[in-house]
Amino acid sequence: NGPVTIGGVAFDDFELGIVAHSDGDVVYHSVVDAIFGALTLPDIGQFFPDTDPRWKGAPSGVFMAEAWRQMDARGYRIGNIDVTLIAQA
Repeated sequence: NGPVTIGGVAFDDFELGIVAHSDGDVVYHSVVDAIFGALTLPDIGQFFPDTDPRWKGAPSGVFMAEAWRQMDARGYRIGNIDVTLIAQA
């Protein structure tokens, strides 16, 4: 149990939690992976392995900032992002 973070928004009053090494924000993680993929970089798990204690409970904004840095360093910009979230409690 604990807060559930979706798209950078934390929901504290949630009976169930997400099993994850970081905060488990599925929206941020999918966008970060999409950016890394578009740049032909390794996936989020290689940049931020769950075997590294530095990322235990880390906010996904840290991962998004790194994806943005990688993109910016190569002169790329996001044109559009489309995320569909289907969830069931």
